[in-house]
Amino acid sequence: MKKTGILVGVAGVIAALLILIAMLPAIVSSDTIKPHVLQIVNQRIPGQLQVETWSLRWFGKIQIKGIAYDDRQNNLSARIADLNTSSGLFDLISRSDNLGTVEVVDPHLTYYVTPQPKPLESKTAFPLRKHHRLNHSQTMQPEYLASLVNSKSLMDRSPPFQRMEKTS
Repeated sequence: MKKTGILVGVAGVIAALLILIAMLPAIVSSDTIKPHVLQIVNQRIPGQLQVETWSLRWFGKIQIKGIAYDDRQNNLSARIADLNTSSGLFDLISRSDNLGTVEVVDPHLTYYVTPQPKPLESKTAFPLRKHHRLNHSQTMQPEYLASLVNSKSLMDRSPPFQRMEKTS
């Protein structure tokens, strides 16, 4: 009789844990838990992440609305209206190398550039050709991005290196 009581108690605890695990996405998606989750995330990343709503499921789509990320210290700000995945949490955990289909709706990325003082005397530089392709490292240099801010178009600008011409 005593063994039966222990087995019923253990079975009850296991059932409660299974129900808690099954309900975890709904619990984390609730408006009462969301601020705590965002607080934990924001303590571990540079900048500040905000999310209006999210809907997590073990086996259904994940939907996140109103994502805003602001990292003024690194001059970066991003906003995404909606982010939807074709995979649920179970797929993302078990197959971390395959996110399935991820739909990003209305993304906006802002890189803040502080204006640099112009040199007193500038030398002649050769312009970009129409079909010139920039390599990844060239386009991501903050100095080069800053030089594009005041330009009319990419084709009007010089690359970050200059050719000095000899003056007589």
